[in-house]
Amino acid sequence: MSGTRRSAVVLVALCLSASLAACAGERTPAASSVTASSGSTSSTWLAVLRVERDPDALDADTQMLTDVLGGSLVVSPASCLRGLPHSVDTSSYVLGVVAADRAKLDDLVGRTDRDPVVRVEVEVLCTD
Repeated sequence: MSGTRRSAVVLVALCLSASLAACAGERTPAASSVTASSGSTSSTWLAVLRVERDPDALDADTQMLTDVLGGSLVVSPASCLRGLPHSVDTSSYVLGVVAADRAKLDDLVGRTDRDPVVRVEVEVLCTD
């Protein structure tokens, strides 16, 4: 699978993951991602673990964290997430953890050995 196609597949899951996490309580959906679309926005908590210009640079960390975080792990274009700090370039890609609320986010991040760049509530602008 090409890097662009793999990134698109990963991106399709963020909104689905955020929606399912909000509706399912403790359930953790499978892989997550976001793709561009014109639809309504949704809000979710995000802990940014890495930011890279090339989404392929996130592959190793994505594979390593998938078993731990499941569908709460996301790769998304930064431009699809309103509310990120200005230090995150909108032309980059974000590897992060999503949850319906801050307490659940903190629990998920605690399952990793990662120190997030930022934890913030964001609006998801892109959907599948």
